[in-house]
Amino acid sequence: MKRLLLLFGLPFLIAMSASGQATSLRLHIASGFTGCELKNESMSPLTYYGPGAHGYIGFIDGRPKGIHQLSFYGGASFTTPFVGNSIINLYSFDFDYSYLGKSGQLGGTGINLYAGGAFAMRFAMRNHLQYSNNNFDMDQAYSLAVAGMAERAVKLKRRNLGFQWKLTMPLVSVSIVPGYIGRQPEGFILNEEDEDWLTPLRSSEVVSFGSFFRMISDLGISWNLINGNAIFAKYRWDFTQNSSGNYLADAKHHFSFGFDINLK
Repeated sequence: MKRLLLLFGLPFLIAMSASGQATSLRLHIASGFTGCELKNESMSPLTYYGPGAHGYIGFIDGRPKGIHQLSFYGGASFTTPFVGNSIINLYSFDFDYSYLGKSGQLGGTGINLYAGGAFAMRFAMRNHLQYSNNNFDMDQAYSLAVAGMAERAVKLKRRNLGFQWKLTMPLVSVSIVPGYIGRQPEGFILNEEDEDWLTPLRSSEVVSFGSFFRMISDLGISWNLINGNAIFAKYRWDFTQNSSGNYLADAKHHFSFGFDINLK
């Protein structure tokens, strides 16, 4: 496990040491509402839809040669199918760290381009409220990804209005879908003697596009304030499809509104 963490972290340690001294450091704090689409064949053949809420915290470390970004999303969604009145609650926690090196501008448009890599983690729990058995399910994944970003700033009433779009796509992932969860008719019983806290790790496997696909798209707009801080609005589309066990997929649409705080 330690070797695996070192393998995942080594590219980013190298990037941080080679990107120069930090020139800016900003904190993002936001919250908002979520729209969710969910399908989990271990619980139901139907697709579930519903609203939710989330919180977001992020750090942006600007350097001469690139940008380091750290993001954390946590939230809950409450979904139901178009047919029937069953409910699945989804609780999700998503973390990603990316390094984006400067790649120049797009012609004479003033659009700055960045390219790099990312480490992304996802953790999701699902609870089917109408089931007494097999009512709990979870999955998690740790991914190495490629990432790219485009940004453009324009002057409007002597303030900077910034636009940004970032795309992250994992290439290889470690997927953990514990075998005792969502695959047995009686579900998971907490006091089973043959299970312990290491059981999820034993069921991990390395997956890629054939059995695991994830795409994260971040689109944001920000407005600078007089004091050097900013306000921003952001739309994040996070889609995951995992067929390494029973098929599951979810798409989370996060709409966030918050503050961009200058820390340096």
